[in-house]
Amino acid sequence: MPVREGAPFPPRGQSRDHTEETMDKLRKLNTSRTVIIAILAAIFLLLLYCNVLTPFQGDDYAYMHSFADGSRITSISDIITSLRAHRLTTNGRLIPHFFVHLFLLIPLPFFKVLNAAVFTLTILLFYLFAYRFSTEEPRHNALLLCVIFGVMWVFSPDFGANNLWLAGALNYLWGETLFLLWLGVMTRDYFSDTGMKPWQELLFVLFAFVVGN
Repeated sequence: MPVREGAPFPPRGQSRDHTEETMDKLRKLNTSRTVIIAILAAIFLLLLYCNVLTPFQGDDYAYMHSFADGSRITSISDIITSLRAHRLTTNGRLIPHFFVHLFLLIPLPFFKVLNAAVFTLTILLFYLFAYRFSTEEPRHNALLLCVIFGVMWVFSPDFGANNLWLAGALNYLWGETLFLLWLGVMTRDYFSDTGMKPWQELLFVLFAFVVGN
């Protein structure tokens, strides 16, 4: 059926040009470094908000007190004494639980800000690993970054306990982040032409023990 004169349909060539122009703008946004930074900033602010809404949980109250005698922890020396008993009565994850004790000694807002930053770093590390072996241009992909965050947000088991709760985050989120940093160093060394120097290898091995704990 012929289109009547004045119908609001653009010429076919003009419509194609408009579509290509729109797609080009979307590609530029997707590969923009500024957009990547803005997404990371938004993730940080969202997780900071979630952290602010998260109160102390059961283990947080337990780690305010010494595992040696049940007294309130007030100093670093109290933490060391508590961890000696902790190793014998609970478990040997001394490094994360040292920081659980420590962060319960200092103002809580400091942990909340730092924890939001660590979660954002974890997302960034996953993103960088996705592009680790890519030689294609562009090297930025905002959509991929959003997908990684979405997967973490939706499929992380018990998101609050693993990423927001103080004792849980220090054991699981922070441990995961340290492992990704360790893995990044390992893959960089593996694909490097020069490799690590002896003192770097020693630090790498020691770092592995920290990550494993």
